[in-house]
Amino acid sequence: GDSITQGWDTVSDSNSYAYQVTLRYDADTVIFGVGGAYFHDTVLPSVDVYHPDVVIVAYGANDHARGEEALIENMHKFMDKLLVLYKDSQIIGITPTCGKGHDPEKELNDPFRNTIRRIYDEYGITYIEGAPLVSPDDDNYADRYHPNDKGYIEMADKLIPQLDALIKK
Repeated sequence: GDSITQGWDTVSDSNSYAYQVTLRYDADTVIFGVGGAYFHDTVLPSVDVYHPDVVIVAYGANDHARGEEALIENMHKFMDKLLVLYKDSQIIGITPTCGKGHDPEKELNDPFRNTIRRIYDEYGITYIEGAPLVSPDDDNYADRYHPNDKGYIEMADKLIPQLDALIKK
């Protein structure tokens, strides 16, 4: 994932949504969130050294600046490599969150998000909508795009029940 997965602007990494998910499942995890990251096959390792049961993919926020054509090309290359690399893992996508002051309902109809959804659908990847995971209230954000500790906890609280419904036991 990107900086949202990383937990950018949290007071403590343990408040990131990714860490909260780890705690919920008492899981051994590798949280690979990097600020500025986007869908690109080079972020994936060349071999599966982890053998995960579940892989959660959460890119898209930083792809917007690169344009739709680059998103389509990069996401296809990423998904092609991901599905070979983690062929025995359940893969779940999360579409981008929306940011402070944005209307989650309007964001759900954004053409860019539609492209991400369409590509997930092409690959048979189940995904969770990121836009409604953090309410757009000012007190949930450290800046325009990154949740603060309160926002990340809200994101985890909304994400975990959806993951509970999706993760194969």
